[in-house]
Amino acid sequence: MSPCAWTDLFPQADYRFNFQFKRGLLDDFYRPSQLDSSGLIDRSRLLSENRSECLTYLPDAAESIAEAHQLFVDLKLVPSPLVADPEQSLLTLGRALEADIILLRIKEDRPTIIGGVVCFPTGWRLPDKLGRHLLDIHDVVPQLNAELGTRMHRFLEGLKPGVSWERANWGLSASAQLNLNPILGYPRLTQDTRIEEIYMRVESQSLTVLPIGESILFGIRIHLTPLTRLWSDPDLRQRIQRSLQTMPPRVADYKGLNPILAMLTSG
Repeated sequence: MSPCAWTDLFPQADYRFNFQFKRGLLDDFYRPSQLDSSGLIDRSRLLSENRSECLTYLPDAAESIAEAHQLFVDLKLVPSPLVADPEQSLLTLGRALEADIILLRIKEDRPTIIGGVVCFPTGWRLPDKLGRHLLDIHDVVPQLNAELGTRMHRFLEGLKPGVSWERANWGLSASAQLNLNPILGYPRLTQDTRIEEIYMRVESQSLTVLPIGESILFGIRIHLTPLTRLWSDPDLRQRIQRSLQTMPPRVADYKGLNPILAMLTSG
């Protein structure tokens, strides 16, 4: 499953960081897929068994959490009414929504993570990000802040309530697991990884402003597709190969792609 056309995700162009946002609707982005309930089952299990890895917030995030909860109640995506306890609100959202959510607030003129519920991270942990500025978090991604940092900050400051601004990122994974928390020791791409074991992992993102507290609601949905399914389309295969061939070496290393680049870009 992909949240956008594959040709939009892989244009006929060399690799570049994607900063193309499209205007969407919040209820469309967060609406249940109707195809598979296993994700919600996994989310409920993770929130019961390992809550501290999935859910966290700062003390001053309570009002923003309550506002997010009420938003989803108003959208009829969360049946439970608003509760006073921020942790219970995040638990309710984590169990009812297929998307992970993160709340940010502009602090010291920089967007800062103040809380969220994330069950399906891609190689990172939410507790490590709490209270940190977004630009500091992105600093580990080679070239990202240099190319997009200022534009991202201005974009976040200009967000308006009621609109879902959406984009997508992609990566390759040796696992069909939705939850790639680094504490799990999930399979990594190696020179021995076969193409049949590789999945295209697309991260669909939504950004909107909560009108009362002016916090930013950041939604993330993960979509997995076997790479062999995409490889069967010659045009799409060529587009993906071009992106891999022109990806800066430091970026490919950060994404863990170096062991499989030769295999995927030959022929």
